[in-house]
Amino acid sequence: MLFSGDAEAVHKVIALILDYAITTTHFGKITLRVSNNDAGGAITFTISDTGSGIGEQELANLSQPFVSPAQQDRYQRGSELTWFLCDHLCR
Repeated sequence: MLFSGDAEAVHKVIALILDYAITTTHFGKITLRVSNNDAGGAITFTISDTGSGIGEQELANLSQPFVSPAQQDRYQRGSELTWFLCDHLCR
């Protein structure tokens, strides 16, 4: 399989999202699913968890850190910088 893109950025995004899922999921499960699209050759990474989720205000402000009040994880860290970094690494 040929990869076109920045493998280090993809690795960092997945690591950031998994870290967020681990720290915000107090009980339940976290799933990382990798699938491919045979027709287009694209790979899709899906991370799901049973945590509290991302608020609508946070989703609306992904490209602007510290704009909306972030949800706190169990270590009292905010999520706003995590999503900002992921957004920029994916561009």
